[in-house]
Amino acid sequence: MHKFGIIFNVYLIIKFNNCKGDIMRILVVEDEYKLADLIADRLKKEKYLVDISLNGEDGLYNALTNIYDLIILDVMLPIIDGFNILKRIREDDIKSKIIMLTVKSELEDKLTGLSNGAIDYVTKPFHMEE
Repeated sequence: MHKFGIIFNVYLIIKFNNCKGDIMRILVVEDEYKLADLIADRLKKEKYLVDISLNGEDGLYNALTNIYDLIILDVMLPIIDGFNILKRIREDDIKSKIIMLTVKSELEDKLTGLSNGAIDYVTKPFHMEE
């Protein structure tokens, strides 16, 4: 068992315990299928409802047309990048909490994500404890 599941689950409960309803709905927007699947499988084992989008266009569509408590959003995506998705989500006044998960680790990138409405910015590769 990965430590990721336990730590990430605790992180979600603490940060997002104000979601409406018993089951949290999560969107994972990540173009690396294996990573997206790993995250989704772990969250599903914890009884979260999880959708996966493998490119920016699908991710934006899902974010705008469904209600999610949390969106885990990569930055470097095909078609539409994560920063533009984040901006569009906030322009449409969608209140989902967003965690950026990306290889872009420069301070400027982190500030861009956080200043545009992400609540956290985790860089890849990440330790399971993160």
